[in-house]
Amino acid sequence: MGDAPRLWPDWCNRRNAARGCLILLGVVLLIHGWTAVYRASREGRMAQEGPYGVVRHPQYTGILLAVFGQIVHWPTLITVMLFRSLCSSTCGLRARRRTT
Repeated sequence: MGDAPRLWPDWCNRRNAARGCLILLGVVLLIHGWTAVYRASREGRMAQEGPYGVVRHPQYTGILLAVFGQIVHWPTLITVMLFRSLCSSTCGLRARRRTT
Protein backbone atom coordinates (compact mmCIF):
# COMPACT_ATOMS: atom_id res chain seq x y z
CA MET A 1 0.00 0.00 0.00
CA GLY A 2 2.99 2.30 -0.08
CA ASP A 3 2.35 3.64 -3.59
CA ALA A 4 -1.44 3.41 -3.61
CA PRO A 5 -3.28 6.64 -4.47
CA ARG A 6 -4.75 8.48 -1.51
CA LEU A 7 -8.32 9.56 -1.15
CA TRP A 8 -7.24 13.04 0.01
CA PRO A 9 -4.16 14.71 -1.45
CA ASP A 10 -1.40 16.15 0.73
CA TRP A 11 -2.67 19.71 0.35
CA CYS A 12 -5.98 18.79 1.98
CA ASN A 13 -4.97 18.76 5.64
CA ARG A 14 -5.83 20.80 8.71
CA ARG A 15 -3.01 23.30 8.36
CA ASN A 16 -3.95 24.18 4.80
CA ALA A 17 -7.63 24.35 5.70
CA ALA A 18 -6.76 26.80 8.49
CA ARG A 19 -4.60 28.80 6.10
CA GLY A 20 -7.36 29.01 3.54
CA CYS A 21 -9.92 30.07 6.12
CA LEU A 22 -7.64 32.78 7.54
CA ILE A 23 -6.79 34.20 4.13
CA LEU A 24 -10.40 34.09 2.95
CA LEU A 25 -11.68 35.68 6.17
CA GLY A 26 -9.03 38.39 5.93
CA VAL A 27 -9.84 39.24 2.32
CA VAL A 28 -13.60 39.26 2.99
CA LEU A 29 -13.12 41.52 6.01
CA LEU A 30 -10.90 43.84 3.98
CA ILE A 31 -13.43 44.10 1.15
CA HIS A 32 -16.41 44.65 3.46
CA GLY A 33 -14.47 47.28 5.40
CA TRP A 34 -13.61 49.21 2.25
CA THR A 35 -17.21 48.94 1.06
CA ALA A 36 -18.52 50.35 4.35
CA VAL A 37 -16.06 53.26 4.24
CA TYR A 38 -16.92 54.01 0.61
CA ARG A 39 -20.66 54.03 1.27
CA ALA A 40 -20.28 56.19 4.36
CA SER A 41 -18.05 58.70 2.56
CA ARG A 42 -20.54 58.94 -0.29
CA GLU A 43 -23.25 59.78 2.24
CA GLY A 44 -21.01 62.22 4.15
CA ARG A 45 -20.94 60.29 7.42
CA MET A 46 -18.64 58.06 9.43
CA ALA A 47 -18.79 54.28 8.94
CA GLN A 48 -20.30 52.58 11.99
CA GLU A 49 -22.25 49.66 10.54
CA GLY A 50 -21.18 46.33 9.09
CA PRO A 51 -17.67 45.30 10.08
CA TYR A 52 -17.13 48.65 11.83
CA GLY A 53 -19.82 47.63 14.30
CA VAL A 54 -17.61 44.75 15.42
CA VAL A 55 -13.99 45.77 14.73
CA ARG A 56 -12.51 49.25 14.91
CA HIS A 57 -10.23 48.84 11.86
CA PRO A 58 -11.49 45.95 9.71
CA GLN A 59 -9.06 46.68 6.88
CA TYR A 60 -6.03 46.34 9.14
CA THR A 61 -7.50 43.25 10.77
CA GLY A 62 -8.21 41.72 7.36
CA ILE A 63 -4.69 42.35 6.11
CA LEU A 64 -3.19 40.90 9.30
CA LEU A 65 -5.38 37.78 9.05
CA ALA A 66 -4.48 37.24 5.39
CA VAL A 67 -0.75 37.64 6.03
CA PHE A 68 -0.95 35.37 9.09
CA GLY A 69 -2.71 32.77 6.91
CA GLN A 70 0.17 33.02 4.47
CA ILE A 71 2.63 32.48 7.34
CA VAL A 72 0.70 29.34 8.33
CA HIS A 73 0.87 28.16 4.72
CA TRP A 74 4.48 28.96 3.92
CA PRO A 75 6.50 30.62 6.68
CA THR A 76 9.32 32.50 4.98
CA LEU A 77 11.53 35.24 6.33
CA ILE A 78 9.81 37.83 4.12
CA THR A 79 6.27 36.96 5.29
CA VAL A 80 7.34 36.91 8.94
CA MET A 81 9.04 40.30 8.54
CA LEU A 82 5.95 41.65 6.74
CA PHE A 83 3.68 40.42 9.52
CA ARG A 84 5.90 41.94 12.20
CA SER A 85 6.02 45.24 10.32
CA LEU A 86 2.24 45.29 9.88
CA CYS A 87 1.67 44.51 13.56
CA SER A 88 4.03 47.24 14.73
CA SER A 89 2.59 49.85 12.36
CA THR A 90 -0.96 48.93 13.37
CA CYS A 91 -0.07 49.26 17.05
CA GLY A 92 1.62 52.59 16.33
CA LEU A 93 -1.48 53.90 14.55
CA ARG A 94 -3.66 52.72 17.40
CA ALA A 95 -1.49 54.51 19.97
CA ARG A 96 -1.49 57.73 17.96
CA ARG A 97 -5.26 57.71 17.52
CA ARG A 98 -5.87 57.19 21.22
CA THR A 99 -3.91 60.31 22.08
CA THR A 100 -5.90 62.52 19.68
